[in-house]
Amino acid sequence: MLGLALTFGLVYCVRIKKRRGKGKGGGTDEEEMHLFDSDTIAIATKNFSHANIIGAGGFGSVYKGTLLTGQEVAVKKLSKNSGQGVQEFRNEVFLISKLQHKNLVGLIGTCAEGEERMLIYEYMPNKSLDYFIFDVERSALLAWKTRHSIILGISRGLLYLHQDSKLQVIHRDLKPSNILLDSNLIPKISDFGLARIFGNDGDQAKTNRVIGTYGYMSPEYAINGIFSTKSDVFSLGVLLLEIISGKRNRGFSHPDHHHNLLGHAWLLWSQGRALELMDSSLEDSCIKSQVIKCIHVGLLCVQNFPDDRPEMSTVVLMLTNEGAILPQPKQPESARRSNNKKRLKNILAVTSPTILGVATILCLVLYTRSKKRRGKAKSNTLMILFSKLIEIPESNYVKTSAHFAGKENEAEDEEMHLFNLDTIATATNSFSDANKIGEGGFGSVYKGTLLAGKEIAVKKLSKSSRQGAEEFRNEAFLISKLQHRNLVGLIDMERGALLAWKTRHSIILGISRGLLYLHQDSKLQVIHRDLKPSNILLDSKLNPKISDFGLARIFGDDNGDLAKTNRVVGTYGYMSPEYAINGIFSIKSDVFSFGVLLLEIISGEKNRGFSHPDHHHNLLGHAWLLWREGRTLELMDSTLEDSCIKSQVIKCIHVGLLCVQNFPDDRPEMSTVVLMLTNEGAVLPQPKQPGFFGDTSSTVNATLGEETPCSRNVISTTVVEAR
Repeated sequence: MLGLALTFGLVYCVRIKKRRGKGKGGGTDEEEMHLFDSDTIAIATKNFSHANIIGAGGFGSVYKGTLLTGQEVAVKKLSKNSGQGVQEFRNEVFLISKLQHKNLVGLIGTCAEGEERMLIYEYMPNKSLDYFIFDVERSALLAWKTRHSIILGISRGLLYLHQDSKLQVIHRDLKPSNILLDSNLIPKISDFGLARIFGNDGDQAKTNRVIGTYGYMSPEYAINGIFSTKSDVFSLGVLLLEIISGKRNRGFSHPDHHHNLLGHAWLLWSQGRALELMDSSLEDSCIKSQVIKCIHVGLLCVQNFPDDRPEMSTVVLMLTNEGAILPQPKQPESARRSNNKKRLKNILAVTSPTILGVATILCLVLYTRSKKRRGKAKSNTLMILFSKLIEIPESNYVKTSAHFAGKENEAEDEEMHLFNLDTIATATNSFSDANKIGEGGFGSVYKGTLLAGKEIAVKKLSKSSRQGAEEFRNEAFLISKLQHRNLVGLIDMERGALLAWKTRHSIILGISRGLLYLHQDSKLQVIHRDLKPSNILLDSKLNPKISDFGLARIFGDDNGDLAKTNRVVGTYGYMSPEYAINGIFSIKSDVFSFGVLLLEIISGEKNRGFSHPDHHHNLLGHAWLLWREGRTLELMDSTLEDSCIKSQVIKCIHVGLLCVQNFPDDRPEMSTVVLMLTNEGAVLPQPKQPGFFGDTSSTVNATLGEETPCSRNVISTTVVEAR
C-alpha cells in the first residue's frame, strides 16, 4: 500500500511486476513507483534550469528532466511563494493513487524532502491540448477525427471520476492546459490538486475559497462557491466548444457583438448557423453531423442552472449514440458581454500548461512468501485478506471504506497491511471449519475478526490447489491496478438474494460498466476469464463488484485481439465455445460470460444443469427457443412479475442473446453493450444461434475430458481447470 504520511514528507515506494504478453504466463516488465531524492531530480533537471521549464501554474513550475536511466520525466515543483502547498500536494498524490483510468494522468514518483514538494511524471512530447488548439499552425495538426476522439476520451475520464470511480471526484479545474496528450494523442486529465471528493450521499457542497480558472467555472461556483459534478460538466462544455472552435472562451471577441465564446456559440446555434463556430482548419476533415452534435452537447453542458445540465453518463451516451435525441439547450448565463470586467474575489486561476505523463501509483499490492512484518519471518502461506465483511442472512454485502461528504478531503483512508500468520490464525479460530464461508480452486475462504473488532474474509491457498504464487500475485497485482466502483477492492462475499427488477437491472448495468472499464477504459486491458454470479459481489447498497482476478490476463494495446493457451481455466457453463474447446480467448470471451450471467440474473436459473420438460437444451438454448417463438418474457423469474418493466426485461434478454452468439465476431463489444442497455432508442440487431446450442453436457465434456471438481456458487476463485 502506498502510505501517505506526507506530514513528515514521506511517501512509501511500492515495487510491482507488470505482466505483459498474449495471455501467457511468461516474461514480466518491472515498473517501480519511486520516492526520489532531491539531488536526483536536481541532476535530471540541470538544477532546475530555466531552460528546462515547460510549464507553470499556481502550484509552481514544471521542468523537463532526464533520469540517469535515460527516462524523460516532467517534474512539477512547488514554488515557495505558491498559493498552494502541502494540502494540494497531498491531495494530488492521494487522488492519482486511487484513480486508474486510461484518460487520467498517472504518477511515477514523488519527492518530499524538508520543504521541497515535487511530483514526477512521465514526460509527454505532445504536451497539452492548449498547445495545439489555440495555435493557428499547430491546430491544423489536429484533424476532426483526432479532436472527436479527444472529446470522447475526456468525457469518459470525467464519467469515471463522477460515477465509476470508487471515489466520487469533482475536478474543479478542467481546462485545455490540464488535458495532456500522450504519444498517440490520447487525452489524459491531469492536475488534481484542486479536486474534491464527494460521498455518494452528497449532491453538492459549498466553499468560501473559490479556486479554479475564470472562463471555465460554472456560474453557481464562481458567484456562490457551490460546486458539484455539474460544475465539471459546465467546464467540459466550455472545453468542448473551445476544441471545436479553436478559440478561448475568456478573451474571445467578435466584430458583430460583445459576447464571449459561449454567447457566440449560442447566437450561431439559435440562428441555425452552428457550423460557423467550427475551426476553419477542420473544413476538409470534419463530419458535419458530428460537429453539430458536439456543439449541441457543449451548449447543453453550459446551461445556466445545474439541473438543466446533463450528467456525464448522459453526455457520453449522446456523444456515442448516433440515434440519440437531444433536448434543446437553453441560453447560457455566460452569453453576455465579454468586456464585462467584473472581478471575482478569492479566485485562484491555475493556468499551468503542465506536461505530465502516464504511469501508475499503486493502491495496494499484497504479495508475500516468507516476508517479514516487524522483524518476524513467517511461513510460505499465501493469503489474500478482504476487509469490512458484513454478513446478513440470505444476502451478503461489501462495505467499502473511506466516506466523504464534500469536505476538504478529510479522507478516512484504509491501509492495507501485511499480516503475520499468527494474527490471521487467531482471527479465524485457527482456520476453523465453522468459520469457512466459501471455497474454490484457490482454496478456502474464512470469516475472521481482528483484535480491533474488524471483520474480514481470508482467502487461503490450499496445499492441494492447482493454483499458487502465480495466481496469488496476479490477483493482488490486478486489483491494485484497477480502480472502479464495480470492481472489488480486496473484499469478498457469498450468496445472492431475491432482488426486485429495478435492483437486478441496476446490477446488470453495474457489471457491464465494470467490464467495459476492464476491456477499454483501464490503463491495462484486462480479460477476466471467470465471470460468473459468485464472482459478482454486492455492497451495502447492492452495487455489484466484479471480483476474483486470479485467472485474469492482461492484453497490451499491441498484443492483438486474441490469445491462445494450453491451460484452459474457468467455469464450465460460462466459458465461450472458442475458449473451452480451442483455448482461444479475447475480450469477446468475457462478453460471452456476461451474456450467460445476464440471462441467469433475469431467469433465476443456472445455465449449467438447466433442465426443461419440453426439451433437452441448456438455459441459453431455452432462451433462444423462447425468443424465436415470441415468448421471451416466459424466461423471466416469476418473482419479478410485479416489479418488472417488461420492455427493459425484453431488451436485456435480447442483449444477453447477442452476447452468447457462437462466433466471437458476432458478439458486441462492451462499449456497445452498455450503449444498448442504457439507450432506450437503441436499435438492436437480431441475435444468431447461441454457442453450445442444444448442449447440456456431452459436447464440451468430450473435448475437455474428465471434469475436475468445481466450486460451489459461493465465494470462489477458479473452478474448472480443464486441459
